[in-house]
Amino acid sequence: MTLRAYLVEMVGTFLLVFFCAGAVCANRMTEEKPSAVGLLSLALAQGATLAVVLSVTTRVSQGCLNPAVTLALWVTKRFDLGRCFCLIVVQMVGAAFAGVAIISLFPQNILVDTYAGTPHLYDFYKAAEQVRPFDWLIGSVAE
Repeated sequence: MTLRAYLVEMVGTFLLVFFCAGAVCANRMTEEKPSAVGLLSLALAQGATLAVVLSVTTRVSQGCLNPAVTLALWVTKRFDLGRCFCLIVVQMVGAAFAGVAIISLFPQNILVDTYAGTPHLYDFYKAAEQVRPFDWLIGSVAE
């Protein structure tokens, strides 16, 4: 793989995490209670983001965009260990940059309410009254 492919993978992961977590935070800013319309708009936003980012990145790289997909390709012997490691590193860097962008764009109360755009990490954030810098790193990498 070329450096260009790794950069595309990092930017693609950034875009995926940024738009998906950003959609959750933006949805929370516009409505006080979760609704069916809000959940449908989140699903459409995340699905459209995934479709667009995958269609763009697969032309240059494999379009994994997720360490779990990368590991699955390594387990099935489609990637060697070095390539797998490099892809996971650039994916985590892209996700961490997306976390920084989310933290800098949204107010603290929205970040706490939405668990920095990662509501499935509720148990990780439930004791926090404020989202600390280390939290966004863990949340965005886990995302």
